[in-house]
Amino acid sequence: MGVMAMLRQPRSALRQCYSLEGMNPVITDVVAIFREFPNASDDEVFRKLLAMGVERVIAARLVEFVPMAYCRLLLSDA
Repeated sequence: MGVMAMLRQPRSALRQCYSLEGMNPVITDVVAIFREFPNASDDEVFRKLLAMGVERVIAARLVEFVPMAYCRLLLSDA
């Protein structure tokens, strides 16, 4: 199942998958992947997260939303 298909999962499934305290290390990991592999596709990053043991739903959300957070930071200085 690809990233977009995972994003169509019900929100209730997402709430059961993570706690706020547990997300910081995972976010750190995805940021490291984005920085180490800047030309990687979303699916490649998604597969790397899965290989690290991140749950599918969480990996899909991270691939979609972490880049948006970076863009917001970049645009805030514009």
